Amino acid sequence: ILMVAYPLRYDPGVRKAKEVLEGLKRSGELGRIISVRGLCVGDDWRAGFFETEPLITTDEAPPPIEPKLPDFLPRDLMWPYLFFNNCYCHNVNLVRYLFGDPLEVAYFEVTEGVYRLILHTKDKVSMDLELGHKRPDWWDESLTIVFEKGWLEIRTPPRLLRNASAVIRLYRADR
Repeated sequence: ILMVAYPLRYDPGVRKAKEVLEGLKRSGELGRIISVRGLCVGDDWRAGFFETEPLITTDEAPPPIEPKLPDFLPRDLMWPYLFFNNCYCHNVNLVRYLFGDPLEVAYFEVTEGVYRLILHTKDKVSMDLELGHKRPDWWDESLTIVFEKGWLEIRTPPRLLRNASAVIRLYRADR
C-alpha cells in the first residue's frame, strides 16, 4: 500500500478515534464538544528511518520549479507558507477528517517558526492548533477534543515510525 499526502486518516488509531468520536456525538454521553486543541512540535518525524534505510539517489539535477503561491500572499511569507503547506497540512487534514468541511479560518499567525491557527466548525466549535518547528530531537503531536464532561485525546506517532499507530485516550470527568 502506498499512501501519499494525508497518512493520518489511514492510521488505525485515528480511524478508531473517529469511530469513538462519532459514537460520543451520537450518544451525547459526554455532552457537547466545547473546544479542540491541537499540538505538533518537534523535528523527528522520520523516527530514524533514514539512518536505517538507504535512500535512492541520482546525480540528475531536479527540474527548476517555481512555487505556486496564492495571489494574496506577500512574497516575504513565501517560505513560511510553503513550510506550513508541506508540513502542517497533515494536522489541518486530520481535523477535516474528524469534523468534515467546511472549516472557517478565524485566526492565523506565524511567529519565529510557530504557527497558530484557529478554525471554527460549521457548529461554531473552536479549534486551536499550535504548530511549531524548533528542531528538537523528539516528536510531540496530539489532538484533544474537549467535551462538557470529558475529552478524547489522539496522540499520533512520527510519520515514518514503523508499526506504530495513534494512541487514543478517553477521559470521563463525570465519574
